[in-house]
Amino acid sequence: MEAFILITASAIMLPGPDTMQIIRVGSASRKLGAVCGLGTTIGNLIWGVASLLGLSVLVKTYPVVMDVLALAGSAYLLYMVFTLVRGLVAQRGINHTTPATRGPDSPSTALRAGLFTNLSNPKALIFYGALFSQFITPDMSLGFAIFMPAFMLGFGLIFYCGLGYLAGVAGEKIARYMWVVDVLAAVIFAVVAIGMIGNVLGIFS
Repeated sequence: MEAFILITASAIMLPGPDTMQIIRVGSASRKLGAVCGLGTTIGNLIWGVASLLGLSVLVKTYPVVMDVLALAGSAYLLYMVFTLVRGLVAQRGINHTTPATRGPDSPSTALRAGLFTNLSNPKALIFYGALFSQFITPDMSLGFAIFMPAFMLGFGLIFYCGLGYLAGVAGEKIARYMWVVDVLAAVIFAVVAIGMIGNVLGIFS
């Protein structure tokens, strides 16, 4: 159990697309940041429950399933890159026909942003498809099976929602350099997506 707690907590706190998305959304509003964190937590819970129900075994038996999920997730991340670049261009006044936005402007869109970013996050795919599977064994107790998603839910809510709220507290300072945050987010999303596509196609192997 200790190993599961350590690995899961580390995976949740590891910086990546999820944390960048939450900071972006949270910089506009503490409430929206917390809601985005909730969406990310729900995404983690979906991954965890899916793994318990057989996703990890399916991925091990049919590796092509992970490839399909990785390509789908990479496609969404690249769409996010396009959205961020379009917003940056609009903010710089190069494209006056496209309104500049700072991201989701309602709880529902903030929730979806966190959820879809997490579900498309290759980091989550690798964790739940590989690392998480080592804790799912035939002799696993019912108590541990219940504890795993419960811990992911509880720790995820504390970390992700807290991160979104804190980003909102520092919103004005972050807003001054929002273009920097957007550039970093676009770069991270693009690197992760291209890296995952390269791995699927065998370019980096």
